[in-house]
Amino acid sequence: MKHPLTVDEMMESVRNLPTLPGIAIRIMEAVRKDNSTLKEISDILSVDPPLSAKILKAVNSPLYCLVRPVTSVHHAVTLLGTNVVKNLALSFSIVQTNHKSGGADSGFDYALFWKTSIISAVTSKLMMKKIRPETAEDAFVLGLLHNIGTLALQNGCPDQYALVLEEMRATQRYCHDAEQTAFGFNHMDVGEYLIRSWGLPERFSIPVRYHHCPEGPEGIQSELRDLAKVLHLSSLFADVFTCSGKNVHLGVLEYHVEKYGFFDIGCIPEITEETQKHTADMFPLFEIEIGSEESYIRIMEEARKELVHVSEDLMERFIEQSRQMETLREKALRDHLTGLYNHQAFQDALEREFHRTQRYDLDLSVILLDIDHFKQTNDVYGHLAGDHVLNAVGRLLDETVRKCDIAARYGGEEFAVLLPETRPDDAFRVAERIRKRIQTLLIDYEGTYIGVTVSAGAAYMEQGLDRSKTDLLQRADKALYLAKAHGRNRCVLAVQSKNSEMEETFRAVAGRMPVPVVGQRGQSGKDGYAEMFMTSAGAGRTIQSTRH
Repeated sequence: MKHPLTVDEMMESVRNLPTLPGIAIRIMEAVRKDNSTLKEISDILSVDPPLSAKILKAVNSPLYCLVRPVTSVHHAVTLLGTNVVKNLALSFSIVQTNHKSGGADSGFDYALFWKTSIISAVTSKLMMKKIRPETAEDAFVLGLLHNIGTLALQNGCPDQYALVLEEMRATQRYCHDAEQTAFGFNHMDVGEYLIRSWGLPERFSIPVRYHHCPEGPEGIQSELRDLAKVLHLSSLFADVFTCSGKNVHLGVLEYHVEKYGFFDIGCIPEITEETQKHTADMFPLFEIEIGSEESYIRIMEEARKELVHVSEDLMERFIEQSRQMETLREKALRDHLTGLYNHQAFQDALEREFHRTQRYDLDLSVILLDIDHFKQTNDVYGHLAGDHVLNAVGRLLDETVRKCDIAARYGGEEFAVLLPETRPDDAFRVAERIRKRIQTLLIDYEGTYIGVTVSAGAAYMEQGLDRSKTDLLQRADKALYLAKAHGRNRCVLAVQSKNSEMEETFRAVAGRMPVPVVGQRGQSGKDGYAEMFMTSAGAGRTIQSTRH
């Protein structure tokens, strides 16, 4: 399997990355200073008259709804605050610096890219004003820049990106999926890297990183998750305006508005009308060649009228179809007996988390569990009783792990748990908690209580040692084998490190364990490295009891 690129390697493979303009850097440095003044910001902008003029035109547009016209940059900074003016300056300067003429003949339509970016910026701000008004200005910049990684890939790797565009046209794949296949990363990864390298804070980089999967990992602040969701919706709005099959795109948009619970943004036709009005003001300010402006605005007006007249029945049908597709997709990922994720879904999730862990130097642990003496349960009570036991264990497993963890039926009587961002001591605790809960479980099957125990093997991903998900799974499987061999109903944790560091690693992990542990050395097969196994012993128990 191809070794995934690190962030630095990823960026080295992309030439001519977009840079932050000098004036934008000076503005950001001034804003970050504790003692910066409004006059200092105004003075920086005053050295660039064209930029100042664009800012004044923007703040005097209907998008800002000012009662009186603003006549100077200093007045704009005083009235609207440094954040508004900073974001406008950032937007204009980045677009101007990174604008490149080109057309659809090259495979990449630069005019369409900037059209959709401006539409996304406007719709992002309009929606965020209803959801979190305090972040509406940030939403405008994010809408403009959320696909900047696409531009970087196109300009830096034009030949490879031409193949991505061909793949998208031929298969109708999502852009980020086709990029992931071609490069091993996508425009969200590149966009996040660029924004971080420009010195912009996490409230810009995180939403860009997850704008195609805004319900991403747990732990993201709710404000940043909302921004990512708004960016996703803004890209769907842009599809409504710029793509054929508007009714289909509208159905997808309505479905996601409902899914995200953003009912406060108002009805979609109203937002499209506002978008049409405000983008008409924004296009000239950004000096993007969009062909005939009047022609383009007319197209947008026709799109708006078409959307307004879509019947409610048709809308409901599209929403229902989207729901059904989501239900079928989810069903395909689940094991029909336990309701947990199935083997393939677990492998796919492990692949994603393994790459993410390597790229961002995070923690990752895996637990494999096996029901002890399960064949005996089947032989004594029959396979229907065995299925009942599997279902009960699956439910308990699902209730015990976190929402961000992936619990799956791995095969037969074996289960697996994927623990993102989890250290070995915490993984061991999770395995112990599962084992103890199952040990006390009495499963009622037609008047007979059946008791079972499990053995568990846990492994922690070691950066530089685990070269693939297979390495990690093999160590967890070896730990599970040792749990079985040493009496069952116990957990074993595999700790892998350099020989000189192994005792220290063992003590550091074992010292935090709330249960007795014993160690066992074993060679890992990699020169200079060894494995240590720690185990907790469970108490014996009765396999079954019958209710009288």
